[in-house]
Amino acid sequence: MTIQPEDLNDADTEILGVLAEGRATPQLIREELADRGRDVTRQYISQRLKRLREHGHVVNRQTTGVYELVDDPRAGSTVGVVAALEAEARERWGDDWTIETQRFADGTEQSYAYHQVGHAEEGVIERERLFPGSDGEAYHDHIVVETEDVIEIVERDEQIEE
Repeated sequence: MTIQPEDLNDADTEILGVLAEGRATPQLIREELADRGRDVTRQYISQRLKRLREHGHVVNRQTTGVYELVDDPRAGSTVGVVAALEAEARERWGDDWTIETQRFADGTEQSYAYHQVGHAEEGVIERERLFPGSDGEAYHDHIVVETEDVIEIVERDEQIEE
């Protein structure tokens, strides 16, 4: 049974935030949280990770102590949606697919898994597409799209430094 967003405490939410950025050990999570002004012990982080693992939200990669987020229980997260699309795409198309997620200014997101069927004609691609419905199920359609090739880069800013 998964954890509901309202059942997460502040430490859970912060740990999930670190893991949403990539795999991490309890020590690395502690250091990341300390950099953000949060003082949490490695032992407490390990306890929270155990709970998140028991509910299927994180995995301990090959029992190495390196944790990975697989199903984000935070409200509005698409990690679980993308994981479900990936599983369905792999089952349908093997290793011949891609997933795209669009993030909109209003904070919503939409994810699609695509499998290219072929070219219908010059500049037109035939694709199969998977997408999540409001009921959480994956839906499938067959689409034809025009490609949007970049013809010329008119101007490019220098690399933005942080």
